[in-house]
Amino acid sequence: MSPNTRSQEKAKRSGKHWDLRTQLLYQNYLAGHEMKPTQLLLLSCVPRQTKIDWKKVILHYGMTPIEWREYEKKRKALLKLPDTEATGKVSAASVVELKTLVDTRPDLYLDQLQHELYVRTGDLISLATVWNIIHKNFGYTLQALGTMAKAQDAGARVAYLDSLNGLTEDPKMFVFVDETAKDRNSCRRRMGWARRGRGLHYRCDYESWRDKRYTFIAAMDINGFVYEASSVVYRKKGQDDADEGAGTIDRERFEYYVETVLVPTLGRYDMGQPRSIVVMDNSPNHVGPDTRRLIESAGALLLYTAPNSPDLSPIEPCFHVYKSALKRTRDEPDIKTVEAAHLYAVQAVTAKIARSEYRHLNGAIRNVPSEDDEEMKRMEIEEEEEVLSAVSTALLFSGIVHI
Repeated sequence: MSPNTRSQEKAKRSGKHWDLRTQLLYQNYLAGHEMKPTQLLLLSCVPRQTKIDWKKVILHYGMTPIEWREYEKKRKALLKLPDTEATGKVSAASVVELKTLVDTRPDLYLDQLQHELYVRTGDLISLATVWNIIHKNFGYTLQALGTMAKAQDAGARVAYLDSLNGLTEDPKMFVFVDETAKDRNSCRRRMGWARRGRGLHYRCDYESWRDKRYTFIAAMDINGFVYEASSVVYRKKGQDDADEGAGTIDRERFEYYVETVLVPTLGRYDMGQPRSIVVMDNSPNHVGPDTRRLIESAGALLLYTAPNSPDLSPIEPCFHVYKSALKRTRDEPDIKTVEAAHLYAVQAVTAKIARSEYRHLNGAIRNVPSEDDEEMKRMEIEEEEEVLSAVSTALLFSGIVHI
C-alpha cells in the first residue's frame, strides 16, 4: 500500500482529524482550481457534512477552519477589540449602519464587518448576529462577486451611452466588434453528475480537434453574429510552427481584418444603411490610425466604448452564449471538426438574444423591437433562413476565414 493510500485510509478511520493540507485542497477546489486525480480521491474521503462546515468557514472568513481557529485566538488583539463578550443585541442605528457598510463593501468577511461596525458605532455584535441580520433582515446571501475597474470614468460611460442614443433611431445601423479566445478547455465540460461527496472520472473518446486554440474576431449586429464580417485566427502550435496565418491578434493583424473582412460588409452612415456605426473598445489593438481611416473611408462611423466598461457592449454576453454552445457540441454527432463546432456555436446567438442585449443598454439604443413585435417575428424567420443558408455554405467551403 502506497503512503498516499495509507494516509487516506487513516483519514477515513479517524473521521474528524483532517489536516490543513486537506482543507487547503478543498479551498482550492471551491475556487475552481484544477485538481489531480489523487487530490480528488483524498477529498472524496471527507464526509459530506464536514465539507459543508468547511465551506461555510471558507466563504465567511476566507480561510480554512484550522487557520480560522488559530486566527480567532489572536483576533481581538490584532483588531484591538475590547475584552468584553460580543452581544446578540443590536440597535436600530447599528442595523442601518451595517446595511450601508454591506452595500458599499460587499467583499468584507464577517469578522471584518464586525470590526468595522464596532469602529463606526461602538457596538460589538456577535458574528452570528451579524450573519443573521445580513441573511434574514436584508435578504442577502453570498453571491458570485463581479468587479469593475476602479479606473472607470462615470462621465465617460454616460457620454458613450448618450452618443449611442444620439447617433441614430435605427438599431440596425450598429455593429459591435470584439475578440474572444477559445482555449483548450472551451469545449470541455468541467462538471458532471456523481454521488454526493465523490469525484467523477469517466472514459470518453479523445478528439484532438477540440483542443485547438484560436481567437474569434466577431462582428455582431441586431440579428446576432455577422458571419461574413467575422474571422478566426488559429494560435501557433509552437515556436517551429511555420504557418504565417497563425498567431495572436496584434494591431497589424487587426487592421488587416478590418480592411479585408469587416469593411466590405459596412454600410454608409449618411444613407442610414445597416451596419454603418462600428462600436469597439479602446484596446491598443483597436486604436491605430489605420483602423479609423479604413472604416471612415467606407462611409461608416467609428465609436469607442467608455474605458474599462465591457458591460456596456452587448457583444460580451453573446460571447458567453457562444462558449456555452461550444460545450454542447459533444452531443452533436455530425460535428467532427473545429470549424463545424465554431459555426454551431455562432448560430446559438440568435436574433432574440442579440436584441435582448441591445435592450439591456439602459435604452441607449432606441427602437429595439420587442419580443411581441410582429415585424420582429417576421424578421427572425427571415434571419433564420439566411443563417441556415450561410451555415450550409460555410460548412461546404470550410466556413472559417483564416487570416
